[in-house]
Amino acid sequence: MRDDEIHELALAKAVELVGEMAYQLRGDFPNIIFAHPEIPFVEAATMRHRLVHSYDTLDPRRLWLTATASVPKLRRQLEPILIDADEDLS
Repeated sequence: MRDDEIHELALAKAVELVGEMAYQLRGDFPNIIFAHPEIPFVEAATMRHRLVHSYDTLDPRRLWLTATASVPKLRRQLEPILIDADEDLS
């Protein structure tokens, strides 16, 4: 396996984990979802499903954009909510 393939798989797994957390939140804490419609929980969960079930059709550029732009933006959106909930962000 080439280094670029290994990096792409690692990146896909990281994005998948973010999507899985979003999916879990939708099921376990729907009140958070309804209270924050500006946060793309559905899109994150959808990306996770695409990674898990249709990896062969994933565009590596889209994966990179998701990991470098969408995930950091999601983190910035979630940080104040987690701080208000007294969650440890370390």
